[in-house]
Amino acid sequence: MSGSQGRPASGRPIGVLLMTYGSPSNAEELPAYLRSVRGGREPEPELLAEFLRRYEVVGWSPLIRITPGRASGPRSSGWPRRGSSG
Repeated sequence: MSGSQGRPASGRPIGVLLMTYGSPSNAEELPAYLRSVRGGREPEPELLAEFLRRYEVVGWSPLIRITPGRASGPRSSGWPRRGSSG
């Protein structure tokens, strides 16, 4: 990037897309979460058990704590800048 105000040399604006599927907060939410990310298909008991084991090993997902901060990051840094077009 060599342009001004965080724009590349081409002068075209930069877009940022933030996405997440979310994450279950606890074991009770896990079946519904898996259904959601599997297009409504019911998770097999073995899959549910493996996801539960993995979440317990890592202490559940930090996404619930991190995602709101990631989304506010660009705004708190002044992006998009007022008066920019695009």
